[in-house]
Amino acid sequence: MRPVDTGAQLEEMLETAGLDPGHLDAWEAWKVFNAFVREPVETDGDGVAVQAMRETTPEGLVQVHLEFYRQFTSIEEDVYEPTWFVGIKLVFDASDFPDSTDLELWSYDFATFQDFAAWVAQESVFVRAVELRGVESSVISGEI
Repeated sequence: MRPVDTGAQLEEMLETAGLDPGHLDAWEAWKVFNAFVREPVETDGDGVAVQAMRETTPEGLVQVHLEFYRQFTSIEEDVYEPTWFVGIKLVFDASDFPDSTDLELWSYDFATFQDFAAWVAQESVFVRAVELRGVESSVISGEI
C-alpha cells in the first residue's frame, strides 16, 4: 500500500472492527491503530507517535486533543525526510483532564514497538481518555 492510501485503509480497519471514525472510544481506537501500524506500506521508513495537547477553539472552548499517528519518510543520501502521515484524532473537553496534558512520545525512542505501546497505555492522559467519552474523533492524514 502507498502512504497516500493509508487513510482509507485505517478507516476501513476501524469500520471492520465495528467502530465509527467520528465517534471513537480511545481504547478501541488504540487497539485498531496498533494493528494498523503492522500493515506494510511502500516507504523508506516510518515511525509512530502519540501526542496530547490543550487547544482553544475559535469559540473559546478549551479541548484536549489526543492523536495517534504514523509518519512515513523517504531516505535520500542518509537524510530522513517526512513525507506523509495518517492517524486518529480524539477530542475531549479539557475540564475532564488535569492541567498537565502535554505528551509527545515516538516509537523511535523505545527498543520495540511493544515497549512503546506499553508506555503509552500507562500515560496518565491516555488512561484518562480511556475513561471518558470524547466530543469528536476523526481519521487524519496528509502530506508533510
